[in-house]
Amino acid sequence: MATKPKVAKIETVNQRQKTSQQEAVADAAHELIFAVVGHVGSGTSEIASQPKSALEDMQINGESVDVEIVKAKTFMNDWAEERSIDKPRRFRY
Repeated sequence: MATKPKVAKIETVNQRQKTSQQEAVADAAHELIFAVVGHVGSGTSEIASQPKSALEDMQINGESVDVEIVKAKTFMNDWAEERSIDKPRRFRY
């Protein structure tokens, strides 16, 4: 039989107590993240465009869905640039 999980108590500024679950729900971003991973040239950009198109046509609770495709190489390049690190040639896009 499963045991009930322990929930931590968190003190807030006005001294009211909230459970860790209440804190998490209060700060929820309501985001979904899909990852598409593949070798260079394997068509991951094409694959990622399919759910993007479908999601852009959707509405949830009467609101449109914001969809963005983010490529890992952008983060790698930005990270290296912020630290003045030379990127390996294969990461220079």
